[in-house]
Amino acid sequence: MAAGSTGTINASFYKAKVCHDPTCVTPTPGLINFRPTNAPTPISISDGSGIDGYAWGEELGWINFNPASSGVVVTPSNGQVSGYAWSSTSGWINFNPSNGGVTITNAGEFSGYAWASGAYGGWIKFNCADANACVKTDWIPIPA
Repeated sequence: MAAGSTGTINASFYKAKVCHDPTCVTPTPGLINFRPTNAPTPISISDGSGIDGYAWGEELGWINFNPASSGVVVTPSNGQVSGYAWSSTSGWINFNPSNGGVTITNAGEFSGYAWASGAYGGWIKFNCADANACVKTDWIPIPA
């Protein structure tokens, strides 16, 4: 997909992990589905409005990427993701925390870590070297 447009989440690569410890193994990490079939609004990514729609977290419930008091944006020139989504179970999810941060690469892959607060929170891992932590989109940053 060309830059300067709206993208969607890939049908094969749409999961991220919520890591509850540094190994991201114990206890079993929760999964977030960025392409749930019953979402009130599917996830979309655009230069103008950032990330919009809903994901579903096994432990986090519905995750709203454009809540009334915040939202998640993407810098079109470099794919840097920032801002806050809202989890119906755990509260705020920060996409640009200290010691973390998420980007969308030139290959359309989410990469890095976001932070979910609350009892079921932890580091949300985006890394396509791990099939259960791989989220891809057909949106890409605008080339320099």
